[in-house]
Amino acid sequence: ARQPSAVGVICVGRDFMVRIVTDSTSDLPSELAKQLGIRIVPLRVIFGTESLRDGVDITPDVFFTRLKTGPILPTTSQPSPADFQAVFKEAIQAGEEIVCLTISAALSGTYLSATMAKESFLNSPISVIDTRTTSMALGMLAEEAARMAMAGATRQQIVAHVEKLIPLTHVLFTVDTLEYLQRGGRIGGAQALLGTLLNIKPLLTLRDGRVEPVERIRTKRKALDRMIEIAVQRTRETGYTYRVAVVHGQAPDEAVYVANRAREQIRCASLHQSEVGPVIGTHVGPGVVGLAFMPILSD
Repeated sequence: ARQPSAVGVICVGRDFMVRIVTDSTSDLPSELAKQLGIRIVPLRVIFGTESLRDGVDITPDVFFTRLKTGPILPTTSQPSPADFQAVFKEAIQAGEEIVCLTISAALSGTYLSATMAKESFLNSPISVIDTRTTSMALGMLAEEAARMAMAGATRQQIVAHVEKLIPLTHVLFTVDTLEYLQRGGRIGGAQALLGTLLNIKPLLTLRDGRVEPVERIRTKRKALDRMIEIAVQRTRETGYTYRVAVVHGQAPDEAVYVANRAREQIRCASLHQSEVGPVIGTHVGPGVVGLAFMPILSD
């Protein structure tokens, strides 16, 4: 049997292979993505006329330094259909099937680019899924898909499983300011909090692919505690074991605090910690801390 390669996920003992593709807003730790053979298509962060590939041409540390000290406020751009076409073509030529998971279509045109790329390969076995989420919630869905592929699941089985997981996968996060979400046009229902946030830290979530408010909280520490409390309540209600991820933007101590509390109170099969990448960072700003959790289903 063929063994997993560095560029794809091999379904051992089957006549085909399934490659998992996602985008750079998944914030997957690079070593995990490499281990699972997940291909990542980068979005771009743009400083004036300088266009940089998310996680390729610019790291989170460099990005946040430029964000806080530079005179130019960045914008972001989705991958082009050609960016996805290049990855899809490589997989198809290798005899692989493709499952592509993208950031919420309500937040980015990335899903549209991926579907346009799919249309370039008529009758090819490509499935593109709008996960209606982002960051490590998206990353964990891609991880689950890759582990299924490695275990020999078909493309159809992977798609069905991911679609079942999407409404059960949650993310909670708090930001130091809503300025970045507002400026980038991703503020969604949290628009209602603007003008009321003097000395208040908003607790936010993604609902139906959009940023929505959860609660107004007085301090950052209380917002982190409430984030954990809500996650613990939701996970205990289901009885499932969970994959958990903690992400942050230049807030490592707060991320460690959340991770330690999550390990103590949530039935974690795994817990990843990672930094938000430049594209996500453009829209949430420094100081963001997020908690994502996804159940492990028996089917």
